[in-house]
Amino acid sequence: MREARHRLRSLEPAGRDRGTILEDTVLKKIAEKHKKSAAQVTLRWELQNGIITIPKSTHQERIKANTNLYDFELTAAEMKEINDLDAAPQPLGMGWNPYTIEY
Repeated sequence: MREARHRLRSLEPAGRDRGTILEDTVLKKIAEKHKKSAAQVTLRWELQNGIITIPKSTHQERIKANTNLYDFELTAAEMKEINDLDAAPQPLGMGWNPYTIEY
């Protein structure tokens, strides 16, 4: 149970990181390959990791894009590339990868 709460709590800062993590060159490269946005790639990464995510937007085009995640799949190599993005030290309780957050 602690692990599930750990995952859910750690997802909250992801929205605040939107201006930085979605500009990452690794995410942009993967997104371009799949003809998706960096946001869709991060949502797909969460989906493939079994992380429950409730994306929020007030923009109709983003809401629609947030549901368009089932026509592509990230490869094992792409998943590793994304996992490795969180290798840099983060402030306590911050980061976008819930598996690397320390509380």
